[in-house]
Amino acid sequence: MRTLLATASLVFLLAACGPAVVAPPPVEDERLPLPEDPAEGKGEGEGEGEGEGEGEGDPGVPVTQATRSGILTTSDPTYDRTLQTGATLSAAGGDVPYDTVRVASASEVELTLTAETSAPGAPTTCAFDTMLFAYVPDFSPTNAVTTCTDGDDDSGVASTGPGACSVVSVTIPPRGTVTFVVTKFSGGATGDPWQLNMTSSDGLFTVAP
Repeated sequence: MRTLLATASLVFLLAACGPAVVAPPPVEDERLPLPEDPAEGKGEGEGEGEGEGEGEGDPGVPVTQATRSGILTTSDPTYDRTLQTGATLSAAGGDVPYDTVRVASASEVELTLTAETSAPGAPTTCAFDTMLFAYVPDFSPTNAVTTCTDGDDDSGVASTGPGACSVVSVTIPPRGTVTFVVTKFSGGATGDPWQLNMTSSDGLFTVAP
C-alpha cells in the first residue's frame, strides 16, 4: 500500500513540475494582395496626358501642334509694323496694336514651324484683317525691322475681305526660339479676337504661357 502511494505521489510531482505545454501562436494570413493590372493603369495615365498636350499645347509641354488665342484691345501695346517682307516700315501700319506668342524648339536639329491666324474656334475665317510676323529669336517693337524673318497679310485660309487671314513659315535653330507678332493691317484696337494655329512636321516645340 505504501509503495502504491509513493508511486502515485511521484507521478503527481513529475506531472506538476514538468514543462508547460504552450499553444503555438496563431499564424497570420501572409498572402499578398493581387497586383494591379499594369495595362489598365498605363492606359489611363498615358492616354489622358498625351491627348491634352497634343490638342491644347499646354505651356512647357513639347508638342507638334498648338493654338493660342487673344484679343487686340486698347490696353495692348502698339508699334509701327513693317511691310510683309519685314525690310521696311509700312506707311499704312503705324501705331497698330499687337500681341506676341513665343515658341521654343525642343529639337536638336532645325525645326520648321508654320503659324496661321484664324478666328478663335473657327480655323477657316478671321474676325479682322490680320497681319502676322515671325522674329528669330526676339521682337523689338522699337526696331521692328531687326530679326524679322517672315511676314504675311492675306495668304491664309480666308484670303479676301475684312476677315483675311495670315500665314508664315519659319525655320528655328536647334533649341532656338521664335516670337510671333499678331497685329492688324491698320487702325486701332476694337476688341479684335484672334487665334494662332501652329504646326510642325519635323520636330517638337513648346509654347510660353
